[in-house]
Amino acid sequence: MLAGLPRAVAPSFLAAARKIVARVQRMCIVKGATVADLPRPSRCAVSRLSALACLAPDDLRHLRKARTGRRLRISNITSRLAGFLEMLGGDPGSDVLAGTLEEMRTEVERIERRCRAAGASPGRLPERSAYAFAMMKWLAGWDVERLLAGPGRLGEYAAQARLARMHLRDATNRVWGEGPRKIDISFVPGHHIWRVRPRGGVAIWRLATGWLKARKRDFEDLVMVVARRRGRQPSHKRLERHRAFIESPGFREIDRELERLLAGAQYEPMGRFRDLGAAFERVNRRLFKGRIARPRLHWNGQRSETRFGSYDRVRDVVCVNSVLDDPRVPKEVTEFVLYHELLHKSHGFRLAGARRMAHTREFAADERRFPGWETASRWLELLAAGWDGPPPELAVNPNAGGRPVDAGSTRRSSA
Repeated sequence: MLAGLPRAVAPSFLAAARKIVARVQRMCIVKGATVADLPRPSRCAVSRLSALACLAPDDLRHLRKARTGRRLRISNITSRLAGFLEMLGGDPGSDVLAGTLEEMRTEVERIERRCRAAGASPGRLPERSAYAFAMMKWLAGWDVERLLAGPGRLGEYAAQARLARMHLRDATNRVWGEGPRKIDISFVPGHHIWRVRPRGGVAIWRLATGWLKARKRDFEDLVMVVARRRGRQPSHKRLERHRAFIESPGFREIDRELERLLAGAQYEPMGRFRDLGAAFERVNRRLFKGRIARPRLHWNGQRSETRFGSYDRVRDVVCVNSVLDDPRVPKEVTEFVLYHELLHKSHGFRLAGARRMAHTREFAADERRFPGWETASRWLELLAAGWDGPPPELAVNPNAGGRPVDAGSTRRSSA
């Protein structure tokens, strides 16, 4: 089918898919079971055939477009980056830096060779692996001779880790109050600004790459923001300064460089059945009057029933869960999730003390402007409950009861 299905064969192909699905359902009824009781491979196959059976013959051509960019997987990329960053965060000498640079370059060349052999670019890797590769390539972008003559990017990374450790040790002790802890600090690409969690006697800090540009004052402000967990509220001046830093263009500079190394190839607006680009144009025209600049649009390949969308403000990326890339789900549900994430882009967030609030009253009022938002919300509740079957009556019953859920997540804010 992906190689190309002649138009004349499409109707009989779809009829065969419907026949198989009906046969499986009858066999399950005879056995007193349902499709959900089948082994996982069979259950997934029936689900895929059910989705195909809902298509019109002309819609099969979209499947070939969805597969033009090949995805590939290479193991241990993120773990290799974690090992390199642990080395750089341990206050290494110049000899260790030179050796780390050579190892990192060897790893980058290995990944690039594997990608060339697969006929794809590193941007076709899963998101975490792609950004781990880009981070290694960015750090290894200096010659050994230049590294020995000056700090280079590896030396600058190590120096920044020392500066961060000096200031965040105090924040760690304030937060947990259990005496001194060992500090493990890494600057990594991702959707976060900062994260910290204890593990044994170690406090593990993961800071966004923007903190590689931070000064002493920026880390001091972060310490006060983190200390709110112990009931200490930072001053308004510190909060405003912290917010100005993380929203500054310089904070996103390294992320933009990583994007250029990947050439944006990891973003796929075209799914198997739905095109997020076309959905964005409709939503932008109808509900924003064309005022929203198009962000990067991407289908999340990891299907989830708990989070349907997200907006990454640093990279300007709207990601929609592939559970909605299904012809049995009305396209209005996908557009509602997309609209929800575009509202995050439009509204931003406001500070309430030390907290960032994205789902404000104004946000909720604008969300209800979406035509049929109650029905779309009930569809999300249905998907969150694990629905995987024929289209329910809910799709044509806008007066059905039920409490609407958050389009970004069934549990919490997606921003």
